[in-house]
Amino acid sequence: MNNNLSSLAIGSFICNISIFLVSFFRVKLFSTQFTIEEYGISTTILNISNVIFLISTFNSTQYLLRIGNKNVKNIKKYSNLVFIFSFIINPVVFLGMIFLFKDLFSYLSLNLSIVFFLYTILFAFAQIQRVYDFLLERYNFYFFETFFIVAFPAIFSLFIFLFFKKIDLKDYLISYLFTQIIIIFFYIKLKITFFEINKSYFNFKVIKKFFLSSLNYSSWLIFMQLGEKVFVLSDKFFLMKFLDNPVVGIYSLALIPSSISYAMMVGMLEVLKNKIFKRKIDKSMLKNILLIIVLSYFFITFIILYFKDFWIKFLSDDKYNIYITIDLIFVLMMMSFFHTIVIFFSLILQRKYETKIIGLSYLTGIISNFVLNYFFVIRFGLIGVSFASLMSIIIVLIGMLIFGNSRKIN
Repeated sequence: MNNNLSSLAIGSFICNISIFLVSFFRVKLFSTQFTIEEYGISTTILNISNVIFLISTFNSTQYLLRIGNKNVKNIKKYSNLVFIFSFIINPVVFLGMIFLFKDLFSYLSLNLSIVFFLYTILFAFAQIQRVYDFLLERYNFYFFETFFIVAFPAIFSLFIFLFFKKIDLKDYLISYLFTQIIIIFFYIKLKITFFEINKSYFNFKVIKKFFLSSLNYSSWLIFMQLGEKVFVLSDKFFLMKFLDNPVVGIYSLALIPSSISYAMMVGMLEVLKNKIFKRKIDKSMLKNILLIIVLSYFFITFIILYFKDFWIKFLSDDKYNIYITIDLIFVLMMMSFFHTIVIFFSLILQRKYETKIIGLSYLTGIISNFVLNYFFVIRFGLIGVSFASLMSIIIVLIGMLIFGNSRKIN
C-alpha cells in the first residue's frame, strides 16, 4: 500500500509541476495577446463552465467517488447515469447563466456562445471520465487528462499565433473545445471510456434510485463544490456589475499565482482522496500532509513576495502594473491557502459522512461572500472583493472547526 501511495504522490507531484510550468506559459501568451477585457471574459467563461457542470450533475460525481470505492462493478453504470442526467439538465442551466451574465454573453457572438455550449457538454463528459479512471485506479490516464486539459489549449493557441501572428477569444474557446474532443476520441479509440449505450441505464426507477441516494449524500456537498467556484465568480460578477470588464481582467491576472498554488495543493489532496475514504491513511500521515501544505504555501508565498517586481511585471503590461499590487496578490494567496486547509478538513469530514457540516459551513461562507462583496466592491474595489473572499473562506473554516468539534470529530 505504501508503494502504491508513494507512486501516486510522485505522479501527482510531477503532473502538478508540469501544469505549473505550462500554466505560466499559457497565461503569458493569452495575457499579452488579449486585451485586458478579453482576458477577464475568457477566465470568467471557464469559471462559469465549472458551475454549469456542478449544477447540471447535482454534484453526483462526489457520490460516485464515495460509492465507487465499495461498488466497483457498477462504476460504469453510475457514470453513465450522471452523464445522461447532465446532458438533459445542461441546456437549462446554460440558459440560466446567460440570463445571469447577460453582459458577458452580449460580448460573445452567437457562434461563440454555441461553441461555449458544446464545450460545457464535452467538459462534463471529460470530468466524469476522470472520476471513472480515478475509481478504477488508472492513475496514468487520470494524470494524462489532468495535464492535457491545461497543456493542449496552450499548444493549440501557440500554433495559431505562429501561423496567423495573433490569437483572439474565438481561438481561445475553440482550443478548449478541441481539447475535450481529442480527449473523448482518445478514450473511445482505446475502448476504455465509461460511456456506453445500454437500455437499462434509461430505466426511470434506476435513475430515480441513484439520484435520490446521490442527493441524500451530495446535497450538502454541492455547497462545498459551488463555494470553490462561486467565491471567485462572485468577485468577478460584482466587479463586472459595479465597475467594468477590464477590472475583471486585472483581477483575473492577479489571481494567477494563488490559483496555480491552489491547484497544485488541491490536486495532491484529490489524488489522496480515494485513500482517505478507504481509511488507508492514518492520523499521523494526515498530519504530515497538513504540514506539507502549510510549509509549501509559506515557501511559495515567500518566493512571490521576494520577487514581487518580477511577478507584477510578468502578470501584466506596464499600463496595468499600477493596479496589480503585491498587497492584492498576498491577500489572494492567503485566500487560496485557507481554502486548501478547508478542503483538507472537508475530506476528513467526508470520511466520517459529516457532509451536513461541510454544507452548512460553505453555505454560510457563500452568503457572507455575497454580502461582503456588495459592500466592499463599491468602497474598496479590487482589494475589497479579495478581502471579501478571504474573510468568507475563513468563516467556512471556523464553521467546520466549530461544528466538527461539537460532534467530537477528530
